[in-house]
Amino acid sequence: MSNLSNNTTYTLRVRAYDRAGNVNEQTRTVTIDRDPPSSLLSAPAGTIATTWAILRWDSSFDRAPITGFTLEQRIDSIRQPLATSVGSAHALIFEGQPNTRYELRIDATDAAGNQQPASPNPQITFTTGLDSTGLSKVFMPTLATTPR
Repeated sequence: MSNLSNNTTYTLRVRAYDRAGNVNEQTRTVTIDRDPPSSLLSAPAGTIATTWAILRWDSSFDRAPITGFTLEQRIDSIRQPLATSVGSAHALIFEGQPNTRYELRIDATDAAGNQQPASPNPQITFTTGLDSTGLSKVFMPTLATTPR
């Protein structure tokens, strides 16, 4: 099938016949979803005193729920995945190196397989400080991320 319109519902019907003349018919209704999800990363900006920060993100979708996120960092023009999450995780404790500038961005994927368009620009930029204390005071009980 080709030339299907976005945001349109189609009913598909298949009929199968055997040599004895029996007929079997299956019908399925589907809605075409090509709309990419969007997500927004929030974190401290500028220079922070600590080597760690709490990163949070929100997402929006039209029909298909969000199935995962990819958080990417860029240091010295080199991009690399920082973490991926599945399902409803919307936060991450980020532990960085002292006095390092981090550029971060996040991309979402929805259940229809649509992916947020990648932006060449970071969504958040900050520079870590020297203080690594206090991290143990932060507690986030249901974090479902896989840091890399």
